[in-house]
Amino acid sequence: INEATIKFDHAEALDYVKGFFGNDANATSYLTRHGKRLLRTLELIPPGKPEQRVLELSSYMQMPPLLKRYGNYENITVTNWWEGEPKEKLQSVTNAQTGETVALPMRNVDVERDRFPFADNTFDVALCCELIEHLQEDPMHMLCELNRVMKFGGLLFITTPNVVSAFSIQESLAGSPPYIYGAYNRGGNRADRHSREYTPRDISTALEAAGFKVAHLTAEDVWHDVDESFQSWLEKHSSLPTYLRGDNIFAVGRKLTDKLERYPASLYD
Repeated sequence: INEATIKFDHAEALDYVKGFFGNDANATSYLTRHGKRLLRTLELIPPGKPEQRVLELSSYMQMPPLLKRYGNYENITVTNWWEGEPKEKLQSVTNAQTGETVALPMRNVDVERDRFPFADNTFDVALCCELIEHLQEDPMHMLCELNRVMKFGGLLFITTPNVVSAFSIQESLAGSPPYIYGAYNRGGNRADRHSREYTPRDISTALEAAGFKVAHLTAEDVWHDVDESFQSWLEKHSSLPTYLRGDNIFAVGRKLTDKLERYPASLYD
């Protein structure tokens, strides 16, 4: 990214954010599974300035406390999606250890269909973490709207599972599905399951089509332990570089243009 990024102690940061969700078993379980991915995302983000604005799509209210404490960001906007009204509600979390409360207005946004309820060129930083794989119809709508509401030079952070990771390739060769999370949801909530998992090339293509220059693209193992012997075998039999073989993609795009390719040929029929 060619600029300084947020520095912090990982164990301290994870304990800190868990303090906001001690009474929420689902959130605590999520943080246990996603903690490594969450903190790896945080350390890719440059420190904030008072005037800078951040947008987090599909927020679980876990990143905002971290951005405030370690990144000095104060002006944070969050969205999620739910059926019906209201269009906005106050969402707050309180740290049981420190007594600190983080309260933010949360906007109800269907990122595949809605025009985002924000003015053009509003945000300096946007986070789209573990979201794009859940979209069922039109991920480029979301990325084009992000382009519209972000400032020129603004940074967009995308994280998503890597369907061509070493783990996925090994699973496929053993006759198993390659997905990080391909299971159907017994609760009937379609939004919870992964609709499509992506390759690093897919994410790069989508970012470029949406007017973002790829500033950082890696794939790192945050869900599974590395099988060193299989990695060695892949070194000899695959042209995919090692830094793109991890099980989760971490991508950063910088907005450089508002000229968009609405339907990239490799992603849309």
